[in-house]
Amino acid sequence: MAVALEAGGAFVLPGPPVIRLRADAGRWLGALPGGEAAAMEPGPEKTLVAREQTPEGPLPLTGLFFLNPPRGDANAAEPLEPVAVAALLHHHSRMNNVFAHPASQAANLRLCGRMARRAPGVLLRRRPGLDQLEHVRRVVEAAWQAG
Repeated sequence: MAVALEAGGAFVLPGPPVIRLRADAGRWLGALPGGEAAAMEPGPEKTLVAREQTPEGPLPLTGLFFLNPPRGDANAAEPLEPVAVAALLHHHSRMNNVFAHPASQAANLRLCGRMARRAPGVLLRRRPGLDQLEHVRRVVEAAWQAG
């Protein structure tokens, strides 16, 4: 996801008209007609699925959801402090993997901090299993509405 940081906030820039899904999730969501799609990379896990709608311009980024590995017995949304959002963004950033030099790491962390100040973050704790998706959707919707 490409994000522009501007004085008025953070904005998500339009991306490719496809999303990556695990094949089982794509079938469950009905996004894979007949369960068929082009493989993103060698291996059974990821599948490219065409998006029905692609925005024509930037959209405001009003929040970030971080998925916790599936475990536990509850689906819940936990608001995060900006420093935790910056740390999670930095940890999951592809730039973090590409530029191992300490100066590049520091620049990336500063960028993550700027984004964390513009878009609040929520840690989504979820139970394992595709049968949880509807409940997780409701948790995300409630967290979104709570603002």
